[in-house]
Amino acid sequence: MYNDNGVQKVNMKEFFTFFLSWIILTIPISAAYLGIFFLLVFIEGRGSVYLMGPVYNIPYCIFFGFLTAIEASYFFRFKFYKLLYKKEYERYREMDYTANGKGSDKFMKVFCGVIILFSIMGCVFLANWNINFKDAGFVDNTEFFSLEGIYYSYDEIDKVYYKKDRVNDFGDTLDFPSYVISLKSGREIDLYEYGATEDYEKDLIDFFEKKNIHIEK
Repeated sequence: MYNDNGVQKVNMKEFFTFFLSWIILTIPISAAYLGIFFLLVFIEGRGSVYLMGPVYNIPYCIFFGFLTAIEASYFFRFKFYKLLYKKEYERYREMDYTANGKGSDKFMKVFCGVIILFSIMGCVFLANWNINFKDAGFVDNTEFFSLEGIYYSYDEIDKVYYKKDRVNDFGDTLDFPSYVISLKSGREIDLYEYGATEDYEKDLIDFFEKKNIHIEK
């Protein structure tokens, strides 16, 4: 349908069909990405004393599903339109083919493939974006595009101290506590971005004490 100026009118039925399919498809696609993510986290966590970080990346996997569903809804639009508006389905299908043609299908297949590849790679990096504490040492894999990380033995830790607050970019002091790993090399790893203090304090700090690491509370 076009207006007097030759501009295609917004079809609310098409928009609703797209929106509904987008929301519905987000659920199974997000579940698929989460399945990949949790499998990788499980593999990463084998032999670990404490794996810190991945659980906070779950929303990103859902976002990948949300993003992929936008493109995927293009290929399911006919099924949803037929389900919602059966009497108008054939006319809508003819109009869609006239307006889009096969070229749009080819482009969307390539574009959707790129988004899926990007999302899977994102799940891989998110699962590996962690600090992995093992019995003899820990792996600092907090660089997002790193898959191996840097290994430190516990002998390389000078101390672990409690940081009761922090200053943001605006100069405000925030009451967000965390523990900081201070290495003998001078490097410090603030655990604030990778886990809430109450989640890891008991298990991880007790483990550090068993390793005779100096704890400053």
